[in-house]
Amino acid sequence: SLRGGSENSSYYASFFTKEQNGVVNGSDSKTYGGRFNFESSLRKVLKMGINVDASTRTSNNKDNLIGKILGMRPDLPAYNEDGTINTIDRYTENPLITQQNRNESYGKNLSASLFLEWEIIKNLKLRSTGTVTYAHTKS
Repeated sequence: SLRGGSENSSYYASFFTKEQNGVVNGSDSKTYGGRFNFESSLRKVLKMGINVDASTRTSNNKDNLIGKILGMRPDLPAYNEDGTINTIDRYTENPLITQQNRNESYGKNLSASLFLEWEIIKNLKLRSTGTVTYAHTKS
């Protein structure tokens, strides 16, 4: 992170990254993001500022495989006699197929706020804030 400013202005910027493996092999999550804040006194009684948050995330969640294993009947074979994976029936998914399936998701988020603050008299302020948010997720 970075922080600084002057007598009339201040800023803060930060960046983060987070990488995490799931319980099941092939399961992972990666998140990158950042934040930027800026505040400035335009006059003695007038202040403005902007706050921006953004992040992006990708994940491949195979941890639901654990539930599939627990729900699998132990009397059903995992493989057919010819060595192919047993598809069992339409209502029961073989955990080996679950392991091969992709369960990927992608997400992007952006939130930005702008404010204007006016000190009408001492200890009485009027503040107006506008916020824009964008979110996109695909699974």
